[in-house]
Amino acid sequence: MRIVELIDSATVGGAEENTALMARELARRGHQVLLLSPEGPFTARFDALEGVETARVPLRGPLERARVALREVLLDYEPELVHSHMLRADVLLARQGRKTPYLRFTSLHNMFDREIPGRLRRLTYRLLAIWSYHRFDAILPVSEYVRRYAQAYLRVGGRRVRVVPNGIDARGFRARAGDDARLPSTPAKVVLSVGRLDRNKGQERVLEAVARLDRPGVEVWLVGEGPREAALRKLAEQLGVSCRWLGRREDVPALMARAEVVVQASRWEALANTVLEALALGRPVVATAAGGTAEAVRDGETGWLVGVDDVDALAGAVAQVLDDPQEAARRGERGRLLVDERFTIEAAAESLLSHPALVRRLPAGG
Repeated sequence: MRIVELIDSATVGGAEENTALMARELARRGHQVLLLSPEGPFTARFDALEGVETARVPLRGPLERARVALREVLLDYEPELVHSHMLRADVLLARQGRKTPYLRFTSLHNMFDREIPGRLRRLTYRLLAIWSYHRFDAILPVSEYVRRYAQAYLRVGGRRVRVVPNGIDARGFRARAGDDARLPSTPAKVVLSVGRLDRNKGQERVLEAVARLDRPGVEVWLVGEGPREAALRKLAEQLGVSCRWLGRREDVPALMARAEVVVQASRWEALANTVLEALALGRPVVATAAGGTAEAVRDGETGWLVGVDDVDALAGAVAQVLDDPQEAARRGERGRLLVDERFTIEAAAESLLSHPALVRRLPAGG
């Protein structure tokens, strides 16, 4: 089957990584895959995907120019399925016409009302999304939480909708966990948080929780870049928390393997890859009950789940991990098994390819 994976962003992020992994997995299964994106920092990752053809399309420019540019590529490639990611790509794909010779699938990676500032802009995006998604053959939320959100906020429901969770390359991630050549050297117990340094990710709550522990020999490692770095550095100094600022890293698996606990303190999430990756390594995970996180981090079973912005609960959960390594290992192992069962890229691709809309169109499997 000829498949186009379409994304309107090439920055470094979870949706971009999920798109790359899906394209590679579909190609591994024997499909012809073309990945379309604009230029950006992530295009080198796209271009390195084995078996995947890539092309740049000016999707971020004026809407009509982008629509025409996309139309020309699709006419030339003649795909049977176009799988899009992110709202602008969805709108551009919807504007190719009410009927198209190919199926249109989209993965819903986020919640527009949480991530777009300004009431008028949110309303505009919502109306665009509602209009666009009525032209799609399949809507694929990345978590049950996003499915409920899409039903209530975007009026999306029915048989077209199937939850296809974010899929990670669990085997590849584990294989890289031993690459520890660049790890900081310290005897400290490490509390690791990975993510963009912005308000949503809640790194200030991680710093406050560790400060509340008031334990010597505990160090916070923050991986990521973003607009709140200066404010977070100031806060760490005020709180007296030992913190290493690691910036953007390629050795996240090794960092997670070294850490005593991985903490995700987000205020909202569709389903964070970071959480799934930590679970895949069997690491103890403490996370806030934000969005779809609770579908992977099950309190008392695969990790510790606390309320959003609840610093006391966050500190208490981190203390439990540090004080009870046996329980931490038990929950970590259950988390690893859950990822292997539900959250691999192989499972995600299988779910996409078995969607009824695709089976009806291509009963022989493409």
